[in-house]
Amino acid sequence: MEFRKLNRREHGRTRELYEAAFPEDGRAFTDYYYEWKTRDNEIFAALDGEKICGMVHLNPVMLWREGELEKLHYIVAVATRKEYRHRGVMRRLLSLSEDWMKEQGETFTFLMPAKEEIYRPFGYRFFCCQRQGTIQGRKREGLSLSCRPVKEENYGELAGFVNEVLKESYRAFVWRDTEYYTRMAREQACQGGSVWGIYEAERLLGSFCTEKTGEKSSPVEIREIICRREEAKGVREALEDFVSGQGVCRVRGCVPDVALTEERRKPLYMGKTPGGGISEVSAAELGEDWFVNEVV
Repeated sequence: MEFRKLNRREHGRTRELYEAAFPEDGRAFTDYYYEWKTRDNEIFAALDGEKICGMVHLNPVMLWREGELEKLHYIVAVATRKEYRHRGVMRRLLSLSEDWMKEQGETFTFLMPAKEEIYRPFGYRFFCCQRQGTIQGRKREGLSLSCRPVKEENYGELAGFVNEVLKESYRAFVWRDTEYYTRMAREQACQGGSVWGIYEAERLLGSFCTEKTGEKSSPVEIREIICRREEAKGVREALEDFVSGQGVCRVRGCVPDVALTEERRKPLYMGKTPGGGISEVSAAELGEDWFVNEVV
């Protein structure tokens, strides 16, 4: 069996394994992923002859940490064909991937685990939680704030706004730019959602994104609510009005100033230093002031 980094022209060869390993993603999302994400990611693969029997994808991300921007890679699409499991394929691919990131001078990597116990033996630890809860829909008359989709020509403005808001409260977060929101909009669209702004007239006060939890008639789910502390009450009211037609709306990812019902904090991403690990103490310290909710 051969283990190596694929060249970009070979990335499409992994789609068959991706579809077999992640059928829940659906055709629309997989089309998006292979059009947008594999154009600039890195893929390490295990090959048995011409057959792709295992893979690890490293997707690039810019992380703002204490005033500095760092290009890192986060780990996704870790998969092994059934007939090749329990042969150390994943261990070898993770090791190769981490060695490559270490050679690039990268100081951190992370992933969203299917199961915590899979990655703990490799030194990964939960380092951040996602704030989750619900918002009860409620029609509000006379609101000065409104929710509307952000136009593509305004993605740069949205990115600047979000970066400035997150700088005020967090030591580290995923940096946004026009390309980031272009991709996010494409990703949300293939899941029945969009990227939204919360406005007072033409002044941007907050942002969030949506996706459907099932068919077209199913409820909307709200993701990643971001706003300044002083706007939190008005943003909450605007969101209540936004979902007034569906009753209770699930929320995944939200700055702490916007009140949620049935609130809980769910461990979300596990991380480590490539080639090293991360201690339980360090993981707890990181989780308090890192904002890593949506990564596209």
